[in-house]
Amino acid sequence: MVNRIREAEDLINPNVVKVVLNKAGEALYFSRQAIPYVRDHAIENWLNHGAFYKHVGMYAYTAQALHAIEKLETHQLESLERLEQLTWLASGFMIQCIETGMQSKGIDTEEDLRAVTSMIAAKEETGG
Repeated sequence: MVNRIREAEDLINPNVVKVVLNKAGEALYFSRQAIPYVRDHAIENWLNHGAFYKHVGMYAYTAQALHAIEKLETHQLESLERLEQLTWLASGFMIQCIETGMQSKGIDTEEDLRAVTSMIAAKEETGG
């Protein structure tokens, strides 16, 4: 699943995994860097020039695909970016992505944990 990136801050955050999609919604590449690169514009203005997506990180597998994936050797791209999906793509697997309006917050750092804890506390205070 993917969300459209609407904040320039998300483009530069390496903890927000970005994905480039083809016309069929299949992942072409995942990166911790802002992709695709927008030439001749400051990154703060990139959102005005194209669609950018962040990966939500939710997967569904067939049993057959899961058995095949677990046998794969780590590809160099996965080692470089620390993203396991890159081994799958480099090995010929297709990753179908679906855009969702549901917002999520990944918890990859202590700062993320604090932010989510604050969000939960705020919701509990308002009864939401």
